[in-house]
Amino acid sequence: MAETNTANDFKHYMTHENVWGYKKRFDTILRTVEECAVGKKEFRIIDVGCGNGAMVAIPLAEHGYNVFGIDFDPISIDKANELARNIPAKFAVGKASDFADTKYDFVICSEVLEHVHEYNALIDDLAALVKDDGTVFVTIPNGWGPYEIERFIFVRSGLLTFPRWLRDKIKGRTSSYANSTENMDCGHVNFFTFNRMYNALAKHFSIRRVHHTTLFSGAVSHILFKNNSAFLRWNSTVIDKLPHAMSSGWYFVCSKKR
Repeated sequence: MAETNTANDFKHYMTHENVWGYKKRFDTILRTVEECAVGKKEFRIIDVGCGNGAMVAIPLAEHGYNVFGIDFDPISIDKANELARNIPAKFAVGKASDFADTKYDFVICSEVLEHVHEYNALIDDLAALVKDDGTVFVTIPNGWGPYEIERFIFVRSGLLTFPRWLRDKIKGRTSSYANSTENMDCGHVNFFTFNRMYNALAKHFSIRRVHHTTLFSGAVSHILFKNNSAFLRWNSTVIDKLPHAMSSGWYFVCSKKR
């Protein structure tokens, strides 16, 4: 069960939304965890592919939950342990299959499957990690949606090279959009449609519900609208009324098939 914390305890909780819907993603995970933890004295969570823990695992631990994060990148895990120095979260280097001896009430796999060649094997591992009455929460970008379209046009074409260089020159620093991991060389190798991801998960899970992320998403959208709170609120809510194919990504809430 979660402990009661004050607002000052939530050092890693995002209070402002961005075009990628990071706040919406964590808020959706937190609400789902709260629903699933009702009535349970112990509630164990594992975050598979946790990166440096800053986006999901550590904020959940700050909210009082028992969280264990794993990732194959040792530098990311070192950073996670550094960030969680005074937070009750644990992290370890390894693959999901290395930890299948323990069963968890809630298994998170957030923004991971698009980076893994053998994604079906990882889904098998998620099923092995979750208790029979547990929940698996998977988030995935739309491989043919607004984010990838924007990325293809502006990033892969090199059209962002000069404005990024100018921005970093003015600020006197370099910057990166990938603040959830220290592994900057792990790009997307899978580009999922909604049906492809749904069918892959349905082999092991009953999908209870699906949430959408945002409508517009990407580096250019971020540069243009990062300080426009009204747009960011609209961007993260209007998509809930639109078809799956228009979303930049999806959150799948799943139960294990028996």
